[in-house]
Amino acid sequence: MPASNRTLILALRQMIQSLTQQNEELCVQFTALAAELASLRDRIGCSSRHSSKPPSSDGTGFEPT
Repeated sequence: MPASNRTLILALRQMIQSLTQQNEELCVQFTALAAELASLRDRIGCSSRHSSKPPSSDGTGFEPT
């Protein structure tokens, strides 16, 4: 195998390794963001404006818009 082919193969292997690592990191970020989104959706659905709960159940940090 010519040296240029070996160099190309090594470069492609490094690129694959780098992209695999980036993909794994993005999967972790995606999982964290999906969990945060689910939590925020739960909070939206739990205010007195979006449920049958009384306004006093909204807590002190709730500000109606």
